[in-house]
Amino acid sequence: MEQTAREEIAKWNVPGASIALVRGEEVVFAKGVGVANVETGEAVRPEMLFRLGSTTKMLTATALVGLAVEGQVDLNAPVSRYLKGLPPKLSQVTANQLLSHTAGIRETKK
Repeated sequence: MEQTAREEIAKWNVPGASIALVRGEEVVFAKGVGVANVETGEAVRPEMLFRLGSTTKMLTATALVGLAVEGQVDLNAPVSRYLKGLPPKLSQVTANQLLSHTAGIRETKK
């Protein structure tokens, strides 16, 4: 596992990664490979936390589409059908609009 991870980070020019294999509720393998900081050369440790950024978008989209295929979610229904307590404008947005970035939601500065 560790050798494969080292080969992959080299292949894709990724500085480092943390790997964990979980069986049930138990971590059965954990290893850091590569560096966490390219400037200092600090090694990746398995317990390090990483900012995920936008990487969860694909997972969320896959899960939503899977639920839609099963008939459990209507991607064209207002999200307020599934999430209560949203502001009025946001409550009318659909999952399809959110997934395709066409909902018209803008970041607000405070």
